[in-house]
Amino acid sequence: MRAGINIYPEIKPEMAAFIYRDQLTKAQIIDITEKYAGRADLPENMGDTLKMWRIDDLAVVDAPLAEDMNPEGEKLAFTTVQVVVNEYGKKVVWTKKIEKMHQTRISKEVSELLTRNYALTSLQVTLNALVAGTKVFYNSSGSTRVTVNGPITNTILKRVKRSFQRDGAEPMRERMKAGLSTATEGVPESFIVFCHVDHEPDIKKLENFLPVEKYPDQDKREVGEIGSCDGFRFIASRFMKVVRAGASSTSSSSYLTNGDNGSSSAPDVYLMVAIAQDSYRRVALRGNRAVSINIFPPGISTKEDPTGRTGVASWTAYLAAVIEDETRVARIEVACSNL
Repeated sequence: MRAGINIYPEIKPEMAAFIYRDQLTKAQIIDITEKYAGRADLPENMGDTLKMWRIDDLAVVDAPLAEDMNPEGEKLAFTTVQVVVNEYGKKVVWTKKIEKMHQTRISKEVSELLTRNYALTSLQVTLNALVAGTKVFYNSSGSTRVTVNGPITNTILKRVKRSFQRDGAEPMRERMKAGLSTATEGVPESFIVFCHVDHEPDIKKLENFLPVEKYPDQDKREVGEIGSCDGFRFIASRFMKVVRAGASSTSSSSYLTNGDNGSSSAPDVYLMVAIAQDSYRRVALRGNRAVSINIFPPGISTKEDPTGRTGVASWTAYLAAVIEDETRVARIEVACSNL
């Protein structure tokens, strides 16, 4: 994540960069999808659409060559993926009175607030792309969202794993390192499941579940990680997608409705996302920092505000995410048990 903070007029650029590095870790804690995404840059002044392509596998040779024959020619086949980059942003305003009367440094508080808002926006942009995938699994005997009739199970995980293996999708073996670099680091071989924090009780009931506290290498655990089971690691966030009252095929008394057994007569449907290696990418606009935060504290005289009574701060970023290979992303739609 390339970025920077500009605070006018009270902090030097190098100090602003230091503040941002401090906030970067907090942003990555919020955005559970960032470390496992591939990266791509869209060149400046080249439009808003990035096209990516890969060469498809060749057909496997299952017969030997005759003594006097050459191999038959096979044309190369290509798969193309494209994504449109859009600009996002947020602005906040506060007064000179707040700046003068508040006991803490407002500029730093605002930078934390904006960084968090950026991280949440980036997470939602990525999740919107991931949950739109075509490979879907339901906990039901049917094949629609309204027929969901239970929580996550070992059977669903086995079905997802078998589908990944049939399509040649490989478990995750590396992730992006934390910080501003683009370097990678190895992780325990497994498929990753992004899930809602409400899933934790059901996940811990799975057969063969291993809690994160018992991992042999604690340095490789993720913030929000619950544990692992049947070759999957579960990383939870309260910002995962939930379709309120999305199911209608089972009694709502057994499962969460409206987040906590609310007034709805139909259970909520929770969207989990399982990913394999090289499954999705996040795109940034090359030549610009991925996110730019600008803070103008009160006291700065402008034509619009000659007495400097108002402070303004904002972040802007060009964001996009795209599934690189539909066979390597699986959406799992389940309910959550009502405790």
